[in-house]
Amino acid sequence: MIKRFSLEEMYEIMQDIENIFRKEPIVIKRNDLRNFIIIGDLHGDLLSLERIMEILNKWYGAVVFLGDYVDRGENSLETVLNAFHMKLEKPDLVFLLRGNHELEDVNSYYGFRMELISRFGSKGEELFHRFNEIFSQMPIAMIADNSRLIMLHGGVPINAKSIKDFDSIPKGIKESYENDLLLQILWNDPFEGKGYAPSPRGLGIYLFGEDIFNRFMRDSNAEMMIRAHQVFPSGYKYFFGNRLLSIFSSVNYVGRIINAKIVKYEYGKAKLISLLR
Repeated sequence: MIKRFSLEEMYEIMQDIENIFRKEPIVIKRNDLRNFIIIGDLHGDLLSLERIMEILNKWYGAVVFLGDYVDRGENSLETVLNAFHMKLEKPDLVFLLRGNHELEDVNSYYGFRMELISRFGSKGEELFHRFNEIFSQMPIAMIADNSRLIMLHGGVPINAKSIKDFDSIPKGIKESYENDLLLQILWNDPFEGKGYAPSPRGLGIYLFGEDIFNRFMRDSNAEMMIRAHQVFPSGYKYFFGNRLLSIFSSVNYVGRIINAKIVKYEYGKAKLISLLR
């Protein structure tokens, strides 16, 4: 059930969740966990989160959010706070990964900053910077199911041989330009080709082909990747012989109705669940 929080409760949640994120590594490794509900971009879509929470009421495995809680939608604050609250209630079973919209130079432009200012006035600016301090401590990827599964927001970066290279990224990075490796992990997309290609998303961001993906997965000793970051009318798309699954979990995205999906992953098998009713 979606919760509403007072300003005092909000500050308590923010402090508690920051303490948890600071203790978590940049890449979470939980090979003891094999069953997941995996959730893609939400972008302030509180209705989609409410439907997801109804599904989670009957779920006893782990839950992984792949990032992009804020921006574009009308309820970024409630969306991210409810995700934080879920993590605080079950810190060993709920995992919140960072998306590209959890970067300060991004969420200052695409709606989160203005939402906070419009609701809280001058205090909104303070809250905005406080949230981005917290976002800078979030993990960026997760390895699970006996190392077979990699979960992250974006994709494979140019200069990473395997996911072990992600461990070199320091926490505390707030903006895109501060670290090329982090930028690409949060922004890169797959494409049906070979090698790398410049991304239409902007400078320093790339598309990666099947050969790049296969090499990265081989050197990471992994079999499947589940990521988010791209909008598809169907809510999902498989790439590279069904070894990469991209999901999107906001039903109402900037006025477009998406057949949004979440993924139930159990013992190496992925099942897509529609959020449309």
